[in-house]
Amino acid sequence: EHGRFLVMSGEAAPGGTHGCQIWINLQIYWRTGDKPHRITPDDATILKHSPRHLAVRIRTTRLFIDLICMHGPYAGDPKAPPNEFWDKMASTVNAFSECSPSAICFIDANSNFRSAKAQDILHRGHFAQFLEATSLCEATCADSGARHVTYRSNTCTGGPSD
Repeated sequence: EHGRFLVMSGEAAPGGTHGCQIWINLQIYWRTGDKPHRITPDDATILKHSPRHLAVRIRTTRLFIDLICMHGPYAGDPKAPPNEFWDKMASTVNAFSECSPSAICFIDANSNFRSAKAQDILHRGHFAQFLEATSLCEATCADSGARHVTYRSNTCTGGPSD
């Protein structure tokens, strides 16, 4: 725990680079009628991690959600071909989506969507294939002036946990 937050961390690479974190605010609560509910450290579990991704499940009596943090490789990184990374991440996201009412992805794709360089075009193509394989579509307009684009599921219906 880090103050009011539970910090879930994945492994870093041997040189100390990469690694992903998900910070969960333990002070936030919601109500069902008059009964307050909140997330406790015991409700969160790391399911899977690598230097470039972290999957955390939060399960309470009223909440069941998977959080998946991904940090895509840089274009041209010979140690992390983007096709291998995004194919693996698509399988991971789809597996969690099959067994969880909701999965939220936090993605730093390291993709330049406006570049005309051949390497950037190839790199973002693999990310686009990931989006298609996971049924994620753009939820914010890329031309809105926003620095970051948000994606949402085409198929997720969500729903309460049992």
